[in-house]
Amino acid sequence: MQTQTLTSRISTTSIWVARLGALASIGLLSLFVIGSIQSGDPVPTLIEAVGIACFPVGVVVGMIIGWRQPLVGAIVSLISLFAFYVWSYLVSGRMNNGPYFLLFTLPAVFYLLGALTSGNPSRSEL
Repeated sequence: MQTQTLTSRISTTSIWVARLGALASIGLLSLFVIGSIQSGDPVPTLIEAVGIACFPVGVVVGMIIGWRQPLVGAIVSLISLFAFYVWSYLVSGRMNNGPYFLLFTLPAVFYLLGALTSGNPSRSEL
C-alpha cells in the first residue's frame, strides 16, 4: 500500500513539474518568436520551416497535449525533438551543440515519468 502511495506521489509531482516546466518553456519560446518578428527577421525558407515544425512547434504541441494526456504529449515532444536533430544533421552535416534544445524539451521527460508511474499512463487523473 505504501508503494502505491509513493508511486502516486511521484506521478502527481512529475506531471505538475512537467506542466510548470511546459509553461516556462512555451513562454520563453514565445518570447523568441515575438523578438524575431519584431526585429524583422526574414520569413523562413521551406527547409527552415521543416525544422521549425519539429522544434519549437512539435515540441510545444506535445507539451500542450501532455497537459491532459502525459504519455501522448511526451511522445509527441520527444519524437519532434529527435526529428529536429535528424533534420539539423541532414541540413548542416553536424549535430547541434549545447544543451538548449534538450532543456526546452525537459518537461516532456517529466510527463513521461509521471505517465509511466501512474496507474493509467494515457490519462492524468489530475
